[in-house]
Amino acid sequence: MRIRPLSLISRGLLASVIGILLIAAPNAQVAFDSASSSATVSVPSTTLSWSHTTASDGDRAIVVGISFVDFGVNQNAPRPRTAATTMVTYGGMPLTFLASSQNGPSFVDLFGLAGASVPTGSNMVVVTVAQPSQIVGGAVSATGVDTSDPFNAAGGFSGSGTSFSMTLPGTSDTSLVVDTILFAVPFADIAPDPGQTERWDEFAGSGSHRGAGSTATAGDGTTTMTWQELPAAKNPELRGISTTWLGALVEIQAAPVSGPNIEVVPTMGEFTDGESVDFTISNEGSGGGATAIDLRGPGMITVTAVTIVGPDAAEFTLLAPPPPPLPIMLNAGDSFVATVQFNPVGPGPKTAFLEITSNAANTTVLQIPLNALGIVTGTVPTLSTWGLILMVGLLAIVGWSRLRRRQPDVG
Repeated sequence: MRIRPLSLISRGLLASVIGILLIAAPNAQVAFDSASSSATVSVPSTTLSWSHTTASDGDRAIVVGISFVDFGVNQNAPRPRTAATTMVTYGGMPLTFLASSQNGPSFVDLFGLAGASVPTGSNMVVVTVAQPSQIVGGAVSATGVDTSDPFNAAGGFSGSGTSFSMTLPGTSDTSLVVDTILFAVPFADIAPDPGQTERWDEFAGSGSHRGAGSTATAGDGTTTMTWQELPAAKNPELRGISTTWLGALVEIQAAPVSGPNIEVVPTMGEFTDGESVDFTISNEGSGGGATAIDLRGPGMITVTAVTIVGPDAAEFTLLAPPPPPLPIMLNAGDSFVATVQFNPVGPGPKTAFLEITSNAANTTVLQIPLNALGIVTGTVPTLSTWGLILMVGLLAIVGWSRLRRRQPDVG
C-alpha cells in the first residue's frame, strides 16, 4: 500500500488590499496668522480703528468681525442691513460685506478680503458705521487660502440664555472658521467652547455689550461654534437672565493642492494559487470599482514605476504592465491595468505591497498592501488506513505467538 505525502495547494485571502485612502483633489490647510481687536471706550462713535499685522503669504485673507449697538435716533426701529450700512477698510483697501445679524439696535457684521490685494505688514483696520454706536471690532488673518473662492459665510443668528450656538453647513476640515458674537450683558464673563480659540473679547463703553470672536478648524460637512456665559464673579444676579446673543460666522476656505493627485478606492478580493487580481489605474476615468485606483487631476499624470515590494514580494507576481511600457502618461479618462498574481511557495501569512510611483501632488509613492495566506492541505493517511495497518500487525503478532506455543520443546 502506498501512502501519499502531504501536498501544498496554496490558497490566499486578500484580507485588506487597500490600507490608504487618499481623497481626490485635496486642499492645503488654512493656517491662522494673527488676531487683533479694539472697542469704543466711552461715548458712542461712528468710527473705530486699530492696528493689525498680516503675513506676506500670497494666499492670504483677513476677516473683520464687528458688533455694535446703534445709539442714533429711532434706535429701536428695525432697520435692514446692507453692505452700505457699514464700511471696513484695511490699509485703505475696502473689505467685502459677508454676513450680518440684527436685533433692534444691536448688530453683528462680518467683512473679508483675500488675495494679493490684502496689504501685508502692519496696517490700520478702520470701521465706519452710519450712526453713533458703541463698537467692538476684531480681525483675524490667515494663510493658505483659496483666493478664488475664499469665504463661505452665514448670519442671522440670535438667541438668549446662558449659551449660544451657530452652525455653518458645507464646511471642509481643511478650512478655518471665524465667528463674531455680541452678548448683551456687558458685565458677565463669556467663553467659547474648548474646541475654539478665543481671539478677542472686548467690553464696549457705557454699559453697552460684550463683543468677542474665536476661530476653530472646520468640521467635515458642518461646523458648530458655541459660546457660554460663565458663572459671574460679580453681579451673579445677572447670570441666566433673558439676554440677547447675536452672531455670524465665516469659513475661510483652503487653497487646493496644485497638480494631479492620487486616490485609492477601498477594495477586497481573493487570491488563490495561480489566480490574479487586476487593479485599474486611471485618471478620473474608472468611476471607482472593486479594484480601482484613481489618479486624480488636474493635469496629466505620469506613472514612472509599478512594482511589488515587501518581505514576501517573491510570492506575488506582477503580470502587467506592460503593455504599455513605462513611463505611462494618463490624460483625463485614460487608464491601464496592473495585474497581480499570488504564487506562494510555502504556508502562512504573506505580505507585500503593490507600489505605484507617479507625479501625484499628494504622494509620489503609493504602497497598497497585499495580504494573503498560504494554506497547507492535501491527502493524509485516513483512520481506515491506520486501522488496516494496525490490524495486519496484530494478526501477525497473534499468529507468531500461536506458532511458538505449538512447537515442542527440544530437550
